[in-house]
Amino acid sequence: QLTGQCEELSFGDLRRILMALARCWQMFPIHSELLGELCATLAAKSQNCDPRDLIAVPQHLGRLRYLHPELIAVTSSAVWTIVSSRLAVFPLDVFRALDGFLLLSSIVDSAEPRVKLLAMADKCGLFATQLLRLASIDELWSCGAQLMAAEIVEPRAWAIWAKEAINRRTDE
Repeated sequence: QLTGQCEELSFGDLRRILMALARCWQMFPIHSELLGELCATLAAKSQNCDPRDLIAVPQHLGRLRYLHPELIAVTSSAVWTIVSSRLAVFPLDVFRALDGFLLLSSIVDSAEPRVKLLAMADKCGLFATQLLRLASIDELWSCGAQLMAAEIVEPRAWAIWAKEAINRRTDE
């Protein structure tokens, strides 16, 4: 039903549809034509949006195992803006971006894009570490529960959280 209709949807609706598809892609086949249209429209409509609205998109693309170069470039730029400007975000959102960049790097074929995706993952990892260090112990434990609920799968993301949890156990 969505094919050919994406242009009529709002940026927020497109983002929510991408998230829904990423959550249930294993239950039914998703046509690459629809994904292509959805991602292209989302990238086009993302101009002048708050970069925080794009922070989870890499995770959605990674879960779908779908490489859309234009949307990856747009979201990478948004995440770069968030990290370099230290915009206020929840640690979970940074972990979702980290998870997504690592998932995407595992499916890209050529070295140059893989290196760029891994560099973005590194930046997200450093930023997530900083955010966790600033969090209270309750926020740290809450973040761990949120990582589970968000189905973060990458061991590297969990290692960042676990390291901070271990550091806190010895500090307090």
